Amino acid sequence: MFELDGSAIRSLLIERQMTLRDFAKTAGITETTAQKVARGNAKTNARTTGKISAALGVDAQQILKKESDF
Repeated sequence: MFELDGSAIRSLLIERQMTLRDFAKTAGITETTAQKVARGNAKTNARTTGKISAALGVDAQQILKKESDF
């Protein structure tokens, strides 16, 4: 499981002017999951992490929590 950096994801959403609804639809996840991801309260598998990073147009490493954040 991967822990996502909610702060990085929120920044990317703002930068791309994406709503949570747009983000969820583009990533193929539910709006509830999108909310959890944006808050940093979601652990995801490799497939979902890939879908999220693709929806945001970034490498998955950019949205993962760093070890120093634990």
